[in-house]
Amino acid sequence: MPEHLDPMDVLSKRVELLENKSVLREKEREEYLADSFRHRADTQALLSMMCEMAVHAGLSDEHVEECFSERVRFYHDEILRIFEMSNPVVASVADDRHLAELPEDESYRPLFT
Repeated sequence: MPEHLDPMDVLSKRVELLENKSVLREKEREEYLADSFRHRADTQALLSMMCEMAVHAGLSDEHVEECFSERVRFYHDEILRIFEMSNPVVASVADDRHLAELPEDESYRPLFT
């Protein structure tokens, strides 16, 4: 370390940088949670509307929810395959299954038959 730099000043600057980084990470975390809440609300609103339309068309809430769950699993696995190829770390956080464990030829039944 050059003699003209005070070790306490250097340490103080490093602490300040770490604190700023911590504040930024907390803000990112809060934004992520807010987005997650909005996404969950959007999903619930869409599901409730689909159930209402399906009941109007003569389908049961249970059938709509089962079809919805099948599609969620299908698209979850599809997106997981994409992330596994491009970013395995993100994929492993989202789902601890390996690509070989994902169902082949998975599909979902139609809402209306």
